[in-house]
Amino acid sequence: MGCDASVLLDGPNSEKEGIPNNNSLRGFEVVDDAEAQLEAACPVTVSCADIFAFAACDSSYKVGKIYYDVQAGCRDGRVSIDSETLANLPSPFVGARELIQNFARKEMQDKGCDEINFHDCFVRGCDASVLLDGPTSEKEGIPNKNSLRGFEVVDDAKEQLEAACPGTVSCADILAFAARDSSYKVGKIYYDVQAGRRDGRVSIDSETLTNLPSPFVGARELIQNFARKGMSADEMVTLSGAHSIGIAHCAVFANRLYPQNNQQNLPIDPEYANFSESICPPEELTNGIGVANPANLDVLTPNKLDNIYYLALKSQKGLLISDQTLMAHPTTAKMVNYNVRYGSIWAKKYAAAMIHMGTLDVLTGRKGEIRMNCHFVN
Repeated sequence: MGCDASVLLDGPNSEKEGIPNNNSLRGFEVVDDAEAQLEAACPVTVSCADIFAFAACDSSYKVGKIYYDVQAGCRDGRVSIDSETLANLPSPFVGARELIQNFARKEMQDKGCDEINFHDCFVRGCDASVLLDGPTSEKEGIPNKNSLRGFEVVDDAKEQLEAACPGTVSCADILAFAARDSSYKVGKIYYDVQAGRRDGRVSIDSETLTNLPSPFVGARELIQNFARKGMSADEMVTLSGAHSIGIAHCAVFANRLYPQNNQQNLPIDPEYANFSESICPPEELTNGIGVANPANLDVLTPNKLDNIYYLALKSQKGLLISDQTLMAHPTTAKMVNYNVRYGSIWAKKYAAAMIHMGTLDVLTGRKGEIRMNCHFVN
């Protein structure tokens, strides 16, 4: 659930009761003592999450003389679910590859805002409809379910903004600014964001399939998809660079490794193929055990938003069909080669394309609403 002190909450189904934590964690009384003293001196000022962070720092210094600055300002979560400990905490029984993948998933939370923003703007425009909860909402659409990361970043921002300026900043604007901040954090790409968007009231899962570009299609279909949104082929190739960060699951990139009938059989670097097949072996794909196995979209610089993604395509190391296909079409291949050579120009084009995308079918004036909670209409 993030650094929100949810592990401190008591309850029969809380994180404390999760298998990795039950009868294992120690030191709760240290946090309790600090909270009691702080509440006596400054009531409702310092969160349990901040106390936890400072206590961890002090513990590191006490036993290892390791000191680091701690950023304050974290707020406490309200949800604590025992089953999420198994799904999120690294197991003591796994190998190095699984540990790396587990930590990579946590790193993606902040970086996921770019992807959420794209998946929002291409379906019904930039109206934060992707944030709405519901059994048939966009979150439940096949391209989004169990894929998007970073919702908690938007939630935290919304909570703080509602406390300071109720009913003023829309979830759609928060998502746009979060995507910009994510781009700067992982790629030093900064651009101005226009504010004034309002939030939509409709979110339909089936619309994700008809609007979002498929990871299984070729360059021509990708160009057509972006053209329907009023965006150029060059903008499509430029924004594909967002795949310099993030992950994809085995079920999504398996067709790249094991092409079926009528699917593109694109060239792939042999060593990269062997590595990818070790993450997504055919037997685990067949029995369903490994369909959720994650792999980095960019094998070269997976934690940095940069133009090295295009170098991976030139080296036949694109993870998705929709990545490697950019080298199979003469028009897009030329753009890929250009982006490899001129990284600084690509970064400027990326910023411009993000600004353009942020204007798609926005709701302004009296249209839509400003949600109090990004997960639900008012």
